[in-house]
Amino acid sequence: MSPINPIHFIYFDVGGVLLEFERSRTEIPQIFGIDKVSYSQIMANVAHQRNIGKLNGQELEVIFNKEFGKVFPKGYWVTGQSAEFFSPIKEMHDFIVKLATHYRLGLLTNVNREIHERIQKDFITVLYPPVDFEIKITSFEEGVAKPDLEIYRRAIARTNLHAAEILFIDDKLENITAAKQAGMQAMLFETKNPQKMIENLSKLLLS
Repeated sequence: MSPINPIHFIYFDVGGVLLEFERSRTEIPQIFGIDKVSYSQIMANVAHQRNIGKLNGQELEVIFNKEFGKVFPKGYWVTGQSAEFFSPIKEMHDFIVKLATHYRLGLLTNVNREIHERIQKDFITVLYPPVDFEIKITSFEEGVAKPDLEIYRRAIARTNLHAAEILFIDDKLENITAAKQAGMQAMLFETKNPQKMIENLSKLLLS
């Protein structure tokens, strides 16, 4: 199956596409003996500000201390320790290695500074496939996050390609919708069924 416009560059989301992170949402409250619902609500409330670099790990620690007391070790959020609960989506890693011989590749991810730095320091060879991601767009560095159209415009501009020559893969529908609005080709990734997604992507990209 050939796309209407030829694809020359592929952007990947990280969480939910390269790595699985849902375990952190269930195991962290369990380990530290805090209410799972309250924990999830706080994380949802602060996610955007964290992702665009407006709320740092120290400030998040204050929020949690106020809600739960000092249950987390000092510096837990500053050092991005929750990344220890992430795991690779191996099927996607293997597939990306194949794609690397045919396409230019990049990352377009909503991520906070502490998690990004911890992954780069300690888990890069585990959570990222061994390929050269030519362009890495991170929301905390850009000060803008998906699905804001501005981050897609920047991602497009840095490839020196037309938007329609770029494919974006993400696990959230709102991010896919925004990418299409920006003129990119886009595909929704089902984290729980990576093999099916790889089969569909193979037909599109390797046929």
